[in-house]
Amino acid sequence: RLTISAVATRAGFDYEAVESLKHAVGEACIMIIQYAHIYPQSEAELTLQCSVYSSKLTISVDYGTIDETMPHDTESHWDVMDTSLTIIRELMDEVDVDINSSQGARICITKHLR
Repeated sequence: RLTISAVATRAGFDYEAVESLKHAVGEACIMIIQYAHIYPQSEAELTLQCSVYSSKLTISVDYGTIDETMPHDTESHWDVMDTSLTIIRELMDEVDVDINSSQGARICITKHLR
């Protein structure tokens, strides 16, 4: 949360947007950790990546390795985590959920600078 706050503040987001980002990232981490319990992988890591652009901040939370060539479920397995996804969608401008039960999961969220 502290890292997200620092990155978002330096990118020019106001207090409310920073709080929204921190909350959304927390919910995304909860979802990924729940996914990891359902589909454990022996050598997988949870990673968080921030990408700062001139007009937006994109944060990706990943577990495992997403193989872009394999078919993906885009939200069908996430019914259990529906509340977290609803919160993230309310707080962020863009949300992309990418799931492959045999490979990994990624939640990518974007907040535009206003």
